[in-house]
Amino acid sequence: MSARHPVEESCGLPQAHPYNLQQAIERFERGYIANILELTRWNRRKTAQMLGISADALTAKMQYYQLLSSPAFSGSCECERENALR
Repeated sequence: MSARHPVEESCGLPQAHPYNLQQAIERFERGYIANILELTRWNRRKTAQMLGISADALTAKMQYYQLLSSPAFSGSCECERENALR
């Protein structure tokens, strides 16, 4: 019988966590970049400026996290495409 960590027991987390620290950091970074991109309406220059990184660094991160185009142009809904073009 192995002892479980008190935090795991109190919040019902399994013993083996599905994400290691690097994966958690990457998930946070991807979401954070996506939020800033949305805030700037996918203006890469403004996004890079707000994040305090170069435009090249932002482009590399966008490629790594597959954040290459605005969701408004993803074709998910006709009304979204029309609103994005206004």
